[in-house]
Amino acid sequence: MKTACEVLQEIVRIYNDSSQKPISETKLTGFFYLFDRSYYLKNNHTLTGFSYTKYSKGPHSEELDELIRESTINHLFHSSESTDDRYTRYELCNCPVHQSGVDLSEEMLEMIDSVVDEHESKKESDLIEHLRSLPETTDKEKYALIDFGDIKSED
Repeated sequence: MKTACEVLQEIVRIYNDSSQKPISETKLTGFFYLFDRSYYLKNNHTLTGFSYTKYSKGPHSEELDELIRESTINHLFHSSESTDDRYTRYELCNCPVHQSGVDLSEEMLEMIDSVVDEHESKKESDLIEHLRSLPETTDKEKYALIDFGDIKSED
């Protein structure tokens, strides 16, 4: 779980630094899924072991929801609700743990950078559409478990 927390923090940090704004929960979840997916394609297993189900806004993970909740409670993230309560946004707290970086391999950092760079400028609706169009989610019913074994190599 420690590594998953570090990946989550790094996604938030990179997005916050590059866009100069907090990341929405939908984008955070999508980026995290895309990282786990990229890791699977390279290593034939996910880094986190999280289970994902198909939701209306793309893959969803109860384990990730819990990790985000814990990260907010433990003051790793600030969260803010939109004025209309339609979404939550996250940014890293300004504390020493974030200034020294995280203990992830260079390969993992490059994967996170790649995912964020490729998708950060997309509107949320375009990211959702991309997540829905992935081979492992296309033919799944809502709330069905996503099987990473359905992913075909993209090399």
